[in-house]
Amino acid sequence: MKKKIGLLLFVILFLVSLTGCLPKQVQKQTQTQERAIALPAAKEVEFLPEDLSNFIFATDHLFFENCEATEGLSTDDFQFNAAAIDLNQDGQAEYMVEPYEVCGQMIRGASGNGPYMVYQKVNSEWQEIGVLEGNGYSILGEKTNGFYDIQTSWHDSATSYYVSLYQAEKDEILGVWYKLIKKELTSPQRE
Repeated sequence: MKKKIGLLLFVILFLVSLTGCLPKQVQKQTQTQERAIALPAAKEVEFLPEDLSNFIFATDHLFFENCEATEGLSTDDFQFNAAAIDLNQDGQAEYMVEPYEVCGQMIRGASGNGPYMVYQKVNSEWQEIGVLEGNGYSILGEKTNGFYDIQTSWHDSATSYYVSLYQAEKDEILGVWYKLIKKELTSPQRE
């Protein structure tokens, strides 16, 4: 009996989703986000280049401070999602790295909120060019200083979330750095 009720609820929810019963603002926002995703395409990667992994282990001590030892870390100590994206159309991919577990400790909670680190190879050396916050991102069609703008979302509650805009800025010390330009709280309105 429980299986039949569960199946019936699934079918009802599926049919409701097909009828477009979402509030119009949520439908409009989803369509806008889909249009905002433009060039370049993100290619999910299972493994980072070895020299990038070594760079992360050597420089991002914030994430590894709770590890028993920072020497000899390996990819077994660092669980992540990553995408290769050519953010400045120079023919060489930058990497968006989304850590979710470091040395057995979860970085992201149930909401998925947390950091995205952005890395670029310059003159055969890796550089971190941004730390973005969110639980999802979109590469926008607009560019700033030769790099595509990036929009992230950050879950705030069951009914609201933040949308943040990051743009590449040129810095004398850091070189290129993705900087938070705008952060807006959004609450979908039901009509």
